[in-house]
Amino acid sequence: MTLDKNLQVPLPDGCVIVPGKGPDPAVYKTFLISQNQVGKAINKKVLIGKLDLATNKLIPNDQYWELCPSQSIEPAIESPHETGQSFGGEALFASALIFMGLNEILEKNCHDHEFIKSTAYAMAAVGNSFHDMLDFSEVYTLRYKPLELDSAPRYFANISLEERLGFFKDWLQHLPKSTLSVYDAISYKHFANDLFDDQEERFHAGRRVGLNVGMFVADNIGLPVCYVLYQGPRSKKSDLKSLMVLNKELGLKDLELVLREDFLSIENVKYLEAKGYDFIIQVPNQDQKLLQIIDQHRDSIRLESNLIGNYVQAISIKDFMPETDSSLNLYFSDNLAELRKSRLLWTIESKEEDLKLLKTLPDQLDKDYSPYFDIKIKKDKTFTYKRNTAAIDQTLKNAGFEALLSSANISPHKAFNSYSLVSQIEYYLENVNDLWGLKGFFSTPPNPYSSESITEGKLFCCFIALIVVTYLEDKLHGFLKTRGWDLKEALAELAKISLVTKPRGQKDITPLTDTQKEILIILSLSENDLRTYAGLAD
Repeated sequence: MTLDKNLQVPLPDGCVIVPGKGPDPAVYKTFLISQNQVGKAINKKVLIGKLDLATNKLIPNDQYWELCPSQSIEPAIESPHETGQSFGGEALFASALIFMGLNEILEKNCHDHEFIKSTAYAMAAVGNSFHDMLDFSEVYTLRYKPLELDSAPRYFANISLEERLGFFKDWLQHLPKSTLSVYDAISYKHFANDLFDDQEERFHAGRRVGLNVGMFVADNIGLPVCYVLYQGPRSKKSDLKSLMVLNKELGLKDLELVLREDFLSIENVKYLEAKGYDFIIQVPNQDQKLLQIIDQHRDSIRLESNLIGNYVQAISIKDFMPETDSSLNLYFSDNLAELRKSRLLWTIESKEEDLKLLKTLPDQLDKDYSPYFDIKIKKDKTFTYKRNTAAIDQTLKNAGFEALLSSANISPHKAFNSYSLVSQIEYYLENVNDLWGLKGFFSTPPNPYSSESITEGKLFCCFIALIVVTYLEDKLHGFLKTRGWDLKEALAELAKISLVTKPRGQKDITPLTDTQKEILIILSLSENDLRTYAGLAD
């Protein structure tokens, strides 16, 4: 066999090392070859490989394996993707499912629980797009079933509403009692194509439809509990009812709703107060009443006594919506002001470069440039422009301000921290529509494998991933912060741990690095746990 530095063993006793022409000395050992007629041993010095000076170990050749069959192999250089099946990230994810009780709940309620677990792991490790999931499964999973692009839609569609509700109920019972924060987490837009109109014999063009996700999170532990996926336009009181459609079914009480600006209206606030729900609602930055309040409190907010942490100042104001008992929490941040200023100036410069290239300005483009430029269009459709410095200055002077309307009993600090979690939830949900997407969400006529049922199933797998990711990120927070990593990088590091097959058929796992050991220790896992997961006896 060709000598491979990846395969090394300790030097046997009684070896003779002979320098050669190359960088690695030859290693010989004396073996008993046979005995003569009078019983005298006949020995022979046999070349068994070369010495790796860096490790002081033997790089064995074929003669070594023939004469030393009981010796074991030690991988010297990590190359897990070449030498065996990577499984460390999967083992960590699987252990988290078991520790949190999710594994048992999934197996109880979901027929295709193995598919759900493998999909959730893939989503946590590499994202929600499924272009390369089969390759990922074959290389990075040991127990989980392969994820194939062609068969996955059928598995997604088979995750029924009854299975999802069963999971939600058991998961709620498993967690300690707590107030639930309800996040209007994300809204998707997509086209739904109508059927051919037989009478008019024409095809209706696609229409814009909204899909909204509301996420329920347990305050005391920060873990997602359940979610609601509902269709329809936002900014209506009926959306609030849709957001809470599972409340009675699941017995949800003690809710705090964290909502985007679409829900800001007197009617919605009065509705929430009548129901007894706490709430936090984003206020649009261009709300005219808010701009007046900012002008009134521009100087008074920027005081050390108003600091609530993270270099953010805040004050609470009662008279924003006097018809209700709500409070306006006004925030200011120098960091946010600088960030928004740089983004705005970059946008303006980009649009100005576009204007330089245009000979004429189509009517529909005028609104894209008018907020930043004074544009004069001539009769021949050519135009002149200059920056609207007054409008730009007006926008920049309010760049560091944000506002949240909340129940009177919620402090500015609590409102700020609660609303900040929206971006974390969005991060794991925003790509749910990758590949299959939400285009044609309403397939007609209905069929069991419609794109609607596929999306519902895919979102459920993403929800399972979100629970585990939230848990692991909390446990590894200090480690990730010190390294400057995100969780995907930590899972990728553990994925380097592989099950390898040695030349004589023995199986083992690759030696753990210090970084891998550190991650495992934080999560109360050991090398023995990995070996057990890989099916290796002690």
